[in-house]
Amino acid sequence: MTSALLPVEFTPPLAVPGWPLGLDSATTWTVAADGDALHWLPSGVQIRLRSYREPGAFGVWGAPWCVSPDDLDPGDLKSGPPVADHDPDPDPFVAQTVWAFDRLQECGNLSVFDRGQAVERARQTFALRGPIAVETEFATRLLADAPTPTAADDLVAAVGHLEQTFAATGTFGLIHARVGLLALAEHLRLIIREPGVPGVPGVLRTPAGHRWVFGAGYATPLGDRLIGTSPTYGWRDEVAVREVIQYEQNQFVAIAERSVIVAYEALIGAAVITP
Repeated sequence: MTSALLPVEFTPPLAVPGWPLGLDSATTWTVAADGDALHWLPSGVQIRLRSYREPGAFGVWGAPWCVSPDDLDPGDLKSGPPVADHDPDPDPFVAQTVWAFDRLQECGNLSVFDRGQAVERARQTFALRGPIAVETEFATRLLADAPTPTAADDLVAAVGHLEQTFAATGTFGLIHARVGLLALAEHLRLIIREPGVPGVPGVLRTPAGHRWVFGAGYATPLGDRLIGTSPTYGWRDEVAVREVIQYEQNQFVAIAERSVIVAYEALIGAAVITP
């Protein structure tokens, strides 16, 4: 009686994590060092408005230069909007904790080497999937803050609407869209590519210079919506790995996790493609 040979095992090299055209790359991050207190974790981050004020906060002087104060109409006064109508700061941005799991469960084999392999797999899963999960959760905040989207016949009209809305604020920002629209935007010449480095594309911009954020996690929540925001800022800690050996089940569990907040000062506008 002969025994069949076992198959040859092969472990491929780790895939390089990181989608360079998504939210993670577009966000300016503050990373807490290991051991630092995460003051933003319990109640989130409150963004204070500085650049995106209510339109009544500015105007054009229309009265004669030497007019008597008694001859001024109420509309001539540089009074700004009523106090009750001041734009409130956006609601606080709350933290989310994203995690990845791996398990080692082999009969009698919980060696240091094999436990290390489980930790490596958990870290790799987190590196690949964590940013996508953050985008999906962030999209729920985008949709909550966005006004009713303006209907657009096609992608060109949608981008044009958002660029016009940005222009009214006098600022540049981000346009968030699902990855599935990238090829169409390229085909329609709605993408200007900044120089990149070998293997990593440069920043993608609209014809007016706003940064595209093509999020893999935006596919389901945004669909054919495009949403414009001011630049995004993020807070996060280092990736931590929690390990435990469950002797009664002869298994080793590794969980890689970190807490994250992504925030913006203002949501500029929204458009939806409705051909």
